[in-house]
Order: sequence, then structure tokens, then C-alpha cells
Amino acid sequence: MSTGHQRQDTCASYNKNPAALNEPDGIVAVWNLHLLERPEFVFHSQSDVLSVTFSPFHSNLIFGGTYSGQILLWDTRSKHLPVLKTPLSAAGHTHPVYAMQMVGSQNAHNLITSSTDGTVCSWLVDMLAQPQETLELIHAGHNKTGEVAITALNFPDNETTTFWVGTEEGNVYQANRYDRAGAKAGLNQYDVYRGHSGPVMGLDFHPLVGPVDFSDLFLTCSVDWTVKLWRAKSLAKPSTAVNSVPHLFVRRSGRLRYDVKWHPAHPAVFGTVDGSGKFDVWNLNHDTEVPVVSTKVGSGRAINKLHWDRKDGRRAALGGSDGKLYIYDIGDMAVPRESEWTDLQRTIAGVVGGGHRLMVLSTTLV
Repeated sequence: MSTGHQRQDTCASYNKNPAALNEPDGIVAVWNLHLLERPEFVFHSQSDVLSVTFSPFHSNLIFGGTYSGQILLWDTRSKHLPVLKTPLSAAGHTHPVYAMQMVGSQNAHNLITSSTDGTVCSWLVDMLAQPQETLELIHAGHNKTGEVAITALNFPDNETTTFWVGTEEGNVYQANRYDRAGAKAGLNQYDVYRGHSGPVMGLDFHPLVGPVDFSDLFLTCSVDWTVKLWRAKSLAKPSTAVNSVPHLFVRRSGRLRYDVKWHPAHPAVFGTVDGSGKFDVWNLNHDTEVPVVSTKVGSGRAINKLHWDRKDGRRAALGGSDGKLYIYDIGDMAVPRESEWTDLQRTIAGVVGGGHRLMVLSTTLV
């Protein structure tokens, strides 16, 4: 299940239900937080829906990425079938689409999608017949096809051309949509963030919020049980040496990590969800080894996706492998004190310790 927020609504995507043979292979349900008994809207897909997002610029539009590689657009003003969809051809994606993000402004924006076929596509939201741009991500270090199988993608805030991708083999790469000073379109062959030993399931840049800019920090999580915090290389000064960017610290537990998201309002808070059904809330200014809150969600089956309420971050939507959507209110933990930003500066400086060292802060299997 994938999740996304818009005002008082949460959309969740679902894959095939083997017990309901008459239902479509994939559905997207839009839930109103004031109506818990049934979804407000239900949309259909001929393929499992692996990723979903509301358009931040059009509250009635919902985009979905599917197992077949198709990108679908639904409109809450229309019936349950997509109003637009990409063709099943080599012009778009031919493999599962696990990640997508809308970038740009109200007047100029694109939907960016990525797939395990190694391509990133840019789409005009009102024209899905063919992508506006197609970028093939190839790395010289790959001995077979050279393509990288993308499982996660994220653009930093206010950035529309430079982005980072997480991959099946566990590496994270920086990439550019276009040629820019000192860097060509495609993967930056030198900015390789090596550290995970399994597929990267979540990748999230720190939001631009508050008096201190932490937007060069990003979190990743993987099925290798770890969550890692990285500092991205400066966009103005691309790297010139392979693997020159170490990570700041590692968290290890005995659970497969499926998603990680920075809190939208509190600079030191982030959330993780995992294969044992745990929802953990971390506050780096409070403790860098254990979460401040850890709770078992529902039946204890895997929680696949996490999404914070963009308004104030008091609520988190969690998508479970049991087919249920859970909403948690974290209360005053969402409200930062004025000192949190300077406290986080000290926390990060303490972790780095004046040098770029890998620090394993917790290796207890729980």
C-alpha cells in the first residue's frame, strides 16, 4: 500500500486481492478523515498500483504508478476509471514504477516517475501519450546492462533538475535531468553513496523549514535493517572521486525497514515503518540510538508506507500489508521549540565528530 495526503483526505493504493477475484488488480482509495467507514472515492487499475500521489496543484487529480509500468491519472470528478494513462510501449516505462514526485510550481510543473527499468520520465500532467523527457540512468560500474534499477527517488525542496535515486543493489546515486555546469544529464558517475546491502526502500531529503538550512541531509532505509543519514555533496561543486561521500550514522534493528520520512515541521524528527508492524518516531536531539516512541500497529503485519500530514505534521498515515490504513496523532511531539534547529546543528556536528567517519550507534537486534 502507498499513501499520500491532501487537505483532509488520504489516498492509498492497493495491489491484487487474491480473495476477491472479481475486483480489479489494483485500486486507489481516497479516504476522508471524517468518514472512516468507507472510502470517499475508489479508482480502478488493470495492474497493481505501487505508488500514488495527489497533485499538489490540482486537488482533484491523483497519479498512480503500476506494476506494468503504466502511469495512470484519476480525477475525483470522474468515475472510477483513469481519465488518462500512458501507453504500454517502450516510449515510457516497461517495468514497475515504485517512485514518483511532482516538481515545479503552479504554472510550470512536471510529474517525474522512475522504474526498475532504469529510466526516469518527465510528464506533462495533461498529456500522458508520451513523456516530455526520458532519461536512462546508466552507471559504468555495472557489469551487465549498466542500468540501475530504481526503487526510490527524491528531489530536495526547491530543486527541479537535480535528484537522488535509491536502487535494488543498495546504492544511492545523484542524477541530473539536464546538462548543467560541470555535470551532464543522467547519473553523476562519481556521486555514489554506498552503504546499504539490500534494496533501498525509502529516500527522503530534509525539508526547507525554519531558520537553519538542513536540505543537504537525507535519510535512507533498506531491507538490510538499517536507516542511514547522509550529507549530500554540494550541487555547486560536484564530486571528483568515487565513493567520497560517507554516511553520518547507521541505525540497525532486527526488522526490514520499508519507509522513512522527515517530519515536515520539526527539524530533528523523522518516522520509520518496518516489516514487524512497528511505527517508530525518532528525535535526533533527544536520542540518536533509540526512537522516542515505538508502537506496534494493528495486527503486527508489515507497514509499507508512511506519510506525514503536510499541514503541521501532527498526523501520520501508515499503509499496512493487511490492507488497512492507519492514522496516528503524535501530539506535541510535532511542535518544535525555537532551539531545535541549533540543537540539531550540534547533534550533527557531534555525530560527524570533525571527520567523515562511519559510526554504528546501535547494533542491538530487537
